[in-house]
Amino acid sequence: FAIKRLGFHSPGDALGAILIPTSAPETQFKIIGIFEDFRSAPFLTGKGSTEDVTGRGQCFSNFRMNLDYGIPERVSVRLKEGQLQDFITNTGKLYADMFPGNVFNWYFLDQHVNRHYQQQQIIRNQVSFFTFLAVAVACLGLLGMITNRVADKLKEISIRRILGARHFHITAVLLDTTFKQIVIAMAIGLPIAWKLAHEYLERYTERIDLHWWHFSLPLAILLAIMFATIASVLWNASRNNPVEALKHE
Repeated sequence: FAIKRLGFHSPGDALGAILIPTSAPETQFKIIGIFEDFRSAPFLTGKGSTEDVTGRGQCFSNFRMNLDYGIPERVSVRLKEGQLQDFITNTGKLYADMFPGNVFNWYFLDQHVNRHYQQQQIIRNQVSFFTFLAVAVACLGLLGMITNRVADKLKEISIRRILGARHFHITAVLLDTTFKQIVIAMAIGLPIAWKLAHEYLERYTERIDLHWWHFSLPLAILLAIMFATIASVLWNASRNNPVEALKHE
């Protein structure tokens, strides 16, 4: 990506080229090697250009403008498994010889990037916990509401049973109001969910596209949980002996 930003058409054209910074024309840099694109910054957006945010197109070593050119701030090194300990020891000695009095610090690039996602992981865990809690409370409330409705409509259900009403007729009577509430909640909640999800994804430089099934699938799962919660109550209401129910009314 860096060679494209510099105007080269291929890695072969860039290899060996001399670069002259506009801020320091007396200084020259020679391209001695080219490596594949790698990410040195998290996917979270921030200030600066797209390249600054994503970390693409960066040189092997970074330089600060207030330091003399040729003094690297950070150097990235790719290691094979088992080379870490020897590399740290040897590099620490070399660093102490070249920059006496300075502290030698090192870190893994992936761990450095992942630290930016810790807050996102905390938010994810909190949202998951409170979502589970909200669903559990809603299911308990729905169970209590349907149970109370069955008790209030016991006489009506019994008469319907005697007149030949089937199980799905009894279920429709008990869930008529609940179904209307679900439709209203969907009409209000789905646009809000799409808006919040879209704004959340805008925080990342690379993101997925939202599709209809991202919202319909969770909705189907919630409906399945809801019906599973009240299934036993609805089944018992449609299977009770209507004669015994009317006897006590």
